[in-house]
Amino acid sequence: MKIQFFENIRGLDNRAINGGIYLIELLQDNCEDSIRLYIGESGCMIERCSEHLYELFKDTSYFGLYPNDITRDDLTLRFSILERIEKKREGKRDLYYEGIEKKYISAMNPLTQKKDNDDMVDINEKIDKIQNEMKKLGFN
Repeated sequence: MKIQFFENIRGLDNRAINGGIYLIELLQDNCEDSIRLYIGESGCMIERCSEHLYELFKDTSYFGLYPNDITRDDLTLRFSILERIEKKREGKRDLYYEGIEKKYISAMNPLTQKKDNDDMVDINEKIDKIQNEMKKLGFN
């Protein structure tokens, strides 16, 4: 699996060092469609998303994948910025950040998350949803 970690045409999108809303999605070579896995918010997107990567490689079901999925050369896990937030994030929970995040979750419906907050669905549901979507889009 290839990893596109906040890349743009000049390399690393340095906005990821700051706060904002990010998207994690799964793509397959030569396929226009992507699978929206997760939307999150953070005061430092690059730091938070490195934690997501760690969790994925510790347990592939974290994003509804099987171990053989992460060994495939035709799949890409892409991390991108949906919105940069200028306001500095405050404390462990920031209602301003969470409010913007919830709007994106509601509009984009990432498959590993509940519809009304950033909590993930249980592991079996994640696996079912992601594997079914991969089949539907011809990823398998």
